[in-house]
Amino acid sequence: MDMEIIGYHFPDCQLDGYYAIIQKNSTHKFCSDRHGNVLEEFIVSVTDPLANTMDCNCARSRNITVADKPECCANGNYNPLQCRRGLCRCVDENGNQTVQEISFLDKELLYCYQDRCNKEDEEGTTTPRY
Repeated sequence: MDMEIIGYHFPDCQLDGYYAIIQKNSTHKFCSDRHGNVLEEFIVSVTDPLANTMDCNCARSRNITVADKPECCANGNYNPLQCRRGLCRCVDENGNQTVQEISFLDKELLYCYQDRCNKEDEEGTTTPRY
């Protein structure tokens, strides 16, 4: 249900009655836990192109993982390029590895290197992602 009555926006819920992972108001979309709390800072403007592809799968994983948390894009999706402990790999929208991992030093050889969500960060032009 996507209704707004006199400035109040009803939350989107799952069939079990808990909050849906993606919540939306008139200006922003954000990733939430089952109680409606914002997951970290995964909030994007509804006018941002990232809002159209938002799935919050990575944000949800980060919320339940204690160590070795995955790197997410600003909209809570998995960064297609994941690097950890000196090795890098490409992952799909669910965080599943899609190719053999290679050395961090050779990460530019991975097909997902061009699709990573933080490529501007490496040039110092945007804020870091999680």
